[in-house]
Amino acid sequence: MKRDDFAVIFSSRDPTRDGGAPRFDAPNFKGVAETDKQRSQDLRDADDAGLVQLPLSELTRRLPSAPVLPPLQNPAVLPLSALEPEVFERLVAEMISRRDNRGVQFYGRRGQAQFGLDVVETEVSKERAVYQVRRYEVFAAADLRNAVADYAGPPHSQSPDKAGTRPFSPKRFVVVTSAGIDRDTATVEALARLQDEYEGDLTIEAWGAERLSRDLRDAPRLVFAVFGPEWARAFCGFTPSPTPTPAPSPYGLVAPPTEVLGLNAMLGDAESSASEDPGRSIRIVGTVAGELAKAGFPVHAEEMRLRQADLAAAHRLLPQAFDIRFKVGIRRVVRRSEYAIGKLRQDVEATAGAVDEIAVAKASVLGAIADWYEGPSDLSTVVLHLETIGAASSEADPDPALAVLCCLVLEQTPLDGYDADATGDEAADAVLLARLQTLAEGLSSVDPVLRARLRCAVVDARLGGASTPETVEEMYGPIVADAAAGRLLHAKGLCLARAARQHARHGSDDRAESLWRQAVLASSEDGYYGDAQGALLCVQRVRWEAADVAAVAGIEVGGMPNSRTILEGPHDHIRDTLARLHDGRLPDAFGDSRRALHEASVAGILVREDQARKLFAEVLVASDQPQEAVRHLALAGTGKRAEAVARGAPRLAEVLDLLTDDRRSVRAAAIRVVGAQAKLVTDRDVPIVVGQLVEQAEGVWTSRWIDPHPEHEALKALAAFGGHIPSSAVDDIIAMAEPGADQETRVDDEVGAVLVQTFWAVEDRRDDLAQMIGRMLARPTAPTRLWGLVAGIPELARAPLLPIVRERAHLGVKDALEVLLSWDDLEATADAARHVRRRAGALLREEVGVERPMQWIGTAEGEAASGLVDLARSVRAPNTDNELLPDDRPPDDVDRVAAGPIRELVNAVAGHLVAMADDEHRGADARAQCLRALRALVPVLAPSTAGQIVEPLVALHSDPRLTADDDLILGMDVPLSRFRMNGGGRNLAPLALAVAAEAWDQWRDDDESAASAAAPIAVAAASLLYSQDDQHRRLGASALAAVAVNSDKGYFHALLLHPDEHVRAIGVGRAPLPLVPVEAMAGDRSPVVRRRLAQRHSELTGDVQIRLQSDVDASVRWAATRRA
Repeated sequence: MKRDDFAVIFSSRDPTRDGGAPRFDAPNFKGVAETDKQRSQDLRDADDAGLVQLPLSELTRRLPSAPVLPPLQNPAVLPLSALEPEVFERLVAEMISRRDNRGVQFYGRRGQAQFGLDVVETEVSKERAVYQVRRYEVFAAADLRNAVADYAGPPHSQSPDKAGTRPFSPKRFVVVTSAGIDRDTATVEALARLQDEYEGDLTIEAWGAERLSRDLRDAPRLVFAVFGPEWARAFCGFTPSPTPTPAPSPYGLVAPPTEVLGLNAMLGDAESSASEDPGRSIRIVGTVAGELAKAGFPVHAEEMRLRQADLAAAHRLLPQAFDIRFKVGIRRVVRRSEYAIGKLRQDVEATAGAVDEIAVAKASVLGAIADWYEGPSDLSTVVLHLETIGAASSEADPDPALAVLCCLVLEQTPLDGYDADATGDEAADAVLLARLQTLAEGLSSVDPVLRARLRCAVVDARLGGASTPETVEEMYGPIVADAAAGRLLHAKGLCLARAARQHARHGSDDRAESLWRQAVLASSEDGYYGDAQGALLCVQRVRWEAADVAAVAGIEVGGMPNSRTILEGPHDHIRDTLARLHDGRLPDAFGDSRRALHEASVAGILVREDQARKLFAEVLVASDQPQEAVRHLALAGTGKRAEAVARGAPRLAEVLDLLTDDRRSVRAAAIRVVGAQAKLVTDRDVPIVVGQLVEQAEGVWTSRWIDPHPEHEALKALAAFGGHIPSSAVDDIIAMAEPGADQETRVDDEVGAVLVQTFWAVEDRRDDLAQMIGRMLARPTAPTRLWGLVAGIPELARAPLLPIVRERAHLGVKDALEVLLSWDDLEATADAARHVRRRAGALLREEVGVERPMQWIGTAEGEAASGLVDLARSVRAPNTDNELLPDDRPPDDVDRVAAGPIRELVNAVAGHLVAMADDEHRGADARAQCLRALRALVPVLAPSTAGQIVEPLVALHSDPRLTADDDLILGMDVPLSRFRMNGGGRNLAPLALAVAAEAWDQWRDDDESAASAAAPIAVAAASLLYSQDDQHRRLGASALAAVAVNSDKGYFHALLLHPDEHVRAIGVGRAPLPLVPVEAMAGDRSPVVRRRLAQRHSELTGDVQIRLQSDVDASVRWAATRRA
């Protein structure tokens, strides 16, 4: 195989085929947003110096008014002095904007169109440099000294009082002029003296025509745009292609291309000479293949190459046949086309076996690379074969296939993440990867894209996941420098994007943004607008995560001239994955999604890589591999979806290592997964994980409030650990909560939940935690949810909080009164009872059956019902009958009921809630709120009252009589609506049925006639069991379980065998134990079901009890243990 056989495999087309001059209309996205403080200071400095900021887009519109004279042969410098001042300023502005830096701002003299340009550059090191651009034909020593003195003043060593007063506070000051400097001895000496004078204060530099020309020799497109094509050709050796790659003849698409191109005669000649002169026949077929490729028929050309290989094989020219087939095969793999299955692979491997050991090694590695798309890589075999190929290659005559194969393997291996341990031994894999890196580091290629990809792949493999931004800068620095200098030609954009990708993955977002912005410019100039768009999407994401909404809005990613990418292949793998996933062709979808992931990662477009990874995860979900899917969803930063899949996964997903990932989106997603699977974390790992979550949560007070928000997610995840929070975390949790203890914050609910859960979990620290909770409750605006959490604390743990709650109750805090009532605390029950009666009386005065010009949703119904339930269940509540009768007017019926016996008040409120729920003048959401309040009251209703509300509730289920507004909202609550909202109408009827069933259950033993009312409820509930709406299914299950009796085996079986875990859990909780398949339910995939079974611990056999007490899910273990 010839050395240049692979020269066009990666660079499959001319990047300048658009013809004419390269485009420079891409906007200036180079500048990284500074802090508000820095921006303000820059504006003040500019104003004090009489400067006005200019956008790069304004500068790049400056064009020469007349062509620059053509060059002589071999010009030493560019004719910079021949440029008009504005054009020279444009040239320098573009040069500096293309340098590897963090941002550039441009300033012109206010009111003077041609008075020089000041450029402020923020370098990679975050230090600043100021460039003053001055167009001179001659630049003398005095001019240099005056320029420095005008800007910098005397050295600070001579005037300490003026230290820090220079505009923009630079470390470096550069005078840029169009005149020559290097040959002017006086100017060079003046520069040296100035550098000595300002040593340690300000670095002084002077760039003249010589320095500018040296830098511009590696910027041919900029020279082309400013000086014209003659200078670009003479000075840079750059000649853009005037014609694009030819399109295929339309006739060749409907008729054989060989016929359209007049090649059939050649094929006939090849066929006739095959037996007598096989060499000639093979050469003719190769010529036909070349003509097909030139005419724009690459697929037909490839088939002709395989025909050529078949001829060679038929005449026992096996090395030649193998070379041709291998080259076609590697092209297909590089283009991410099908190779793993098919005749070509069989032919390659069969021919290789008849050639030599090297051919076998090549065929084996190529097959492994193709197989990677549908499974993990076999690194041990691959590395061994690559070393075999390398041993047969020499520095003088390297095998070009080795660089391609090493590059592809190195690109694939870090992406594995799917059964990634090729040997099952991480240490052994690390050794194999090190051997592969060593082999690849000495390789190169004549193809600049392959050369760039190989260098980037080696660096990526060396970096790993634990590297620092400084390490990334050190390793990618030479590649970025070579790309910026033009040494990697049209692979410049790819190199910059790959470096940006690694900086983003290692937490250096500002550096990543700067590099992606440079990639936008480089890819645009090379005509790869698909890559430019991808880099812009990455910039947009970085700005969003930095909460720079204005910058996000200012980045326009549409309207690109084309969608070309440097890695463009014949297939859209994202589209193919979606189609095959939809059709259920999971093996094909798996391979296509891995190809999309590989392509996006190699391009350095992290946004598209995350999209491909998310799609790959969906394939894993469809393949019933939720644990693996969760990890990939977390790596893609898709927190909501990762959390949803994690909740249904039977085992813990491997995301704990991602809790410290440098990317905020990945951390946030991993934290959400941990919160969803908190009950699956082992006791050994809980202290470590909780400690990491607390560390993340500590930043919630200072972090920017925009998704992704790992600090906020960490608070929610901490609360999910509940009674599993270890004592070792208490001090850190108290310290974390301290900044928000005495003031209202946006995370009050989450902090309160963490404190209450920790209070319950760590008995010996309850006094300390009670103090922190008490401080939050003592605030004028104490979190309402916190009061609810305090109310739910079991009696055995309330002692440290009881004085705090009593104190707030004595001050008249209604939430505190309600908590004491729910605790049945004697000291404050009388005040709480009066409060509940007042609230119930107000509810009874709500009018029913009247037109309402405005609908509103409140919590009065639920609060009244909750208080009445607590009061009705209280055994310590004093008799407060008739205490609230008014003194200033005669009492009416409502007054008497509200002040009367509590049971009568409960029954009256229940009846009124039924009337309110049945009031068609109210909105559906308000009516549903009434039903929820009524549902809370049902357990304390008198059986006769419960029986009275069954019939009207069943009627409401049958005919909810929605308003026109409700129907409008229901019409919007459809999958294709852009403005979905649930106004309560969708759940009103099922909720009415569930409340009716629970009321019937309360009534069933009180009246023999109750039995006849159960049948219509059961029929209606059964029809809801297979609704597409989750809430409807569960309401139907609750209703069916409530009306079923021991003889209704069919109803209970319908619940116990249902695919919805929540429906099964309802069945397990309500069905008579003989009807429950206990062994099956103890091994149910859902912890919700197992937990519900564990709550019936006393009814279970010893073996089942032990099994549940050792369950992998902590909530199941706790439920089983508490019942022990």
